Amino acid sequence: MKIKADIDARLVVPVVESCEESLSKISNVKIERGKTYVLNIPFTSMGIGAIINFSGDFKGKIFLDMKSNAAIELTRMFLRENIEKFDKLVIDTVSEILNVIAGNIVNKIHRYGNIEITAPRVITKFSRYIDLKDKNIIIIPLGFNKHIINVSFFIE
Repeated sequence: MKIKADIDARLVVPVVESCEESLSKISNVKIERGKTYVLNIPFTSMGIGAIINFSGDFKGKIFLDMKSNAAIELTRMFLRENIEKFDKLVIDTVSEILNVIAGNIVNKIHRYGNIEITAPRVITKFSRYIDLKDKNIIIIPLGFNKHIINVSFFIE
């Protein structure tokens, strides 16, 4: 099945800008935006992330996703501590970082249309989640310190 990218800039722009700004402040490094692409295979999480539901002019989900080593690096930068392993501290810290990002999304998104979002729900690779195959999945990678955080949009 071919998946088409049919997403509006009124959703993408504030979400990606919010992620870039929040991550830049937290990490104190430049965030580099990768090339946007459409996923045409079933979605699989890289390890840890958050689901944010949205409704209004659009209905769907935003998924912020990263590998566990990226989560460890974010935690190191955020807490300014030497963190070595992926554990509950990393999950809790990433959850807080994702809440900050979601707050920034809320502040920006209302300028672009009638779009409401929910608080993020943290998902780890051990969590079960709904089947996302056959959805329109647009992915924008954000890079920092050789790590990637994917910003994905699932339009219903």
